[in-house]
Amino acid sequence: MVFQVTETDELRREQTAPASLHALPLMWRLPATGIVVGATRLPEKPHRAVRDIAKVAILLSMAAHMGFAGAPNVVISRNAYGKPITTGDGWNNVSVSFSYGSGRLWAALSPDTRGVGVDCAYFREFTPPYPLHRAFSPRELRFIEAASPQEEPTRSAFVWSAKEAAVKALAVGFHRIDPLLLCVTELEYGEDEAYSCILIPNCMGAEFPQTRLEMYSFSYGARWVSIAAPDLHKMRRRD
Repeated sequence: MVFQVTETDELRREQTAPASLHALPLMWRLPATGIVVGATRLPEKPHRAVRDIAKVAILLSMAAHMGFAGAPNVVISRNAYGKPITTGDGWNNVSVSFSYGSGRLWAALSPDTRGVGVDCAYFREFTPPYPLHRAFSPRELRFIEAASPQEEPTRSAFVWSAKEAAVKALAVGFHRIDPLLLCVTELEYGEDEAYSCILIPNCMGAEFPQTRLEMYSFSYGARWVSIAAPDLHKMRRRD
């Protein structure tokens, strides 16, 4: 089986944010949130069974990292929209999310049942002739097009990863929400990391009681990775 799980000593390491684009630890906590984010390598285009085993393995490692005493017999199922749901002793009151791409599985584990989402988006996915107007609101397009043509795919990947992470946190994906209805706003954008917010439109009704989700995003290699949760404003740096 070809996947890697962090060793015990690596599980003890903790960072508040990635130290650099190429030195991301396999696992670390988002400060002031209780959320643990992890990544593990997989083969390109792995069999679904390999991915499922890797998901369980990384969840158990993340649980150990956060001091969570969940039983090792965790079972991962999916709701009607593909949202992962964990069951097993101690696993019913957490939220999890996964994102896979180009040989790496990303995961987020939160002790908050209100939801968490993680997504990675690659710069190359948004090069011309990608139809940006179908995915991004006018406000988002202004942010993207304010960059140089070479930088536009990078900004597009950032915005899209944030939107994907948000709908994953809402447990519906884009099955129920038009991506144009979700607008990334309240931006604090840098080359390596960013904070943002997505407002949940009123038209979504009582099924979505949250009015906003917050995102922490970081650039890693040729991709942006975003994590969405209700209270990530606690991470924002204050001078």
